[in-house]
Amino acid sequence: WSKTDRFPAPPATRRANAPAQWHVTAGTKRPTRKTRFAAVISPFPSGRTHAPEAQVREVAAGWEVHIRDGETRAGLFLRTDGDSTRSRNSMITCTDSARGFTTNARVAGIVREPEKHTIRTAFLFRGTALRIGRTIVFGLQAPAAVSAKWREDAIRCVITAASSQTLAIHAARKPAAVLINDHKTFCVFNAKARTVSVPVPVGRSVAVLRLRPPRPLRSPRVVDNDGTEIARLETIEAVNGRNVYFGSLASFTHGLWDFELRTNGTQGDVWLQTDGKGRAATARTARGKGRVTLSRTLLPDAPWIMFSCSPGLRLEQITVRPPQFGAASAALKLDGLPPVRGTDARLEAEALLTPNDPGHARVYTNREFLSNGAGLHIEPPAPPVVWRVRIRQTGRYALVFRFATNEPLSVGHLWIDGKPVPAKGVPVQFPKGDGYGVTPGEWQTGAVCNEQGTPVFMALTAGVHEIRFQLLGTFVNIDWLALRRLPVGP
Repeated sequence: WSKTDRFPAPPATRRANAPAQWHVTAGTKRPTRKTRFAAVISPFPSGRTHAPEAQVREVAAGWEVHIRDGETRAGLFLRTDGDSTRSRNSMITCTDSARGFTTNARVAGIVREPEKHTIRTAFLFRGTALRIGRTIVFGLQAPAAVSAKWREDAIRCVITAASSQTLAIHAARKPAAVLINDHKTFCVFNAKARTVSVPVPVGRSVAVLRLRPPRPLRSPRVVDNDGTEIARLETIEAVNGRNVYFGSLASFTHGLWDFELRTNGTQGDVWLQTDGKGRAATARTARGKGRVTLSRTLLPDAPWIMFSCSPGLRLEQITVRPPQFGAASAALKLDGLPPVRGTDARLEAEALLTPNDPGHARVYTNREFLSNGAGLHIEPPAPPVVWRVRIRQTGRYALVFRFATNEPLSVGHLWIDGKPVPAKGVPVQFPKGDGYGVTPGEWQTGAVCNEQGTPVFMALTAGVHEIRFQLLGTFVNIDWLALRRLPVGP
């Protein structure tokens, strides 16, 4: 293919500052007697530096076009298998980049914002149905042309029909009024299907569905572990029927926190998003009745948070507290144990057996003072990391870590050969230091202890042993780990 802004025969006159007129010529790579072409024209403002991305795919019944413009997604379908009764009645699924839609129309399309799962614009031509999964966007009794735009306060729809019929159109809530060609008319709202059915006459009609404004909801209290109110969240009823609560927790610092949500008792889902630097940091879903708990949620400093609840589910109080790890944590003893020459088995932390996970358990080599010039960074929600170490003599050994953390909740579970350490399965806590390990002075060495602070010695035989660590709390950096044998005799 080729394009040019020149004319085969330049015009005699042309007004000043007239925009360029582009001429495109397309052809097949090899000679062919018959073929089909699909052209996508994407107008965009002259101030933009890039055009929307478009992909065209030929399918059995026609063409699919997928368009992406920032966060906006559009899916189009053009049927080319004829206008027979069979083709008109068959439903085709267009797997666009949002969630896919199904239609029997000759031409159909949907523009959506995928993060909010909301429809902005939709249309169909020579068809009776347009659906997204089980959601009915348009439903007609006879083929027609329909286009609609969804806004916060209204839905505007243009219909061209050859016969009087009923149009079903997607709506999150019951409209306050319906106008057909500026005249009020009746409607039927189906709360389960979330559709509004309105009568449409022959010819071209303009329907306007005026939606009721979102109802302000009672703001839930946000309290700490002692019941002291620390914030109130703003609340709205979202267009899609979900209740949304949002606000800032200015007094909170980076770390893991548990949220206990007291609700109005309706069964449903709660979706939590925390956003400290303009991006989603955490998103979790929980199901519950009366009370919902979101455990070990990672928050940034002074986080902005948003809860989105199922229709009918409302939050009454939100309690934020440090995470509960069950039994009291056993801290590493920082005075350590004196090494016994010839009986230590030391292992570099980066020599782990589990795959390197760039997001949550990664090896880094930008600190030359570390042993072997490398270390291991682990942060939630990391999968368990596994090491194998060989010891030469049978005896009783303590597990020692060289680590750095500036977090108060660097907690995790330890196992050696599948047995928990300490024996009761108490989580092990890495004590908070003076930094994150940027300088040599910020690194600490400590032995795993029980709840009473006594180093734990394990009976191990000579040979290979497996060490497994599962991080529960905030991150920790590890340089090396070692098994140190308890001295025998004087």
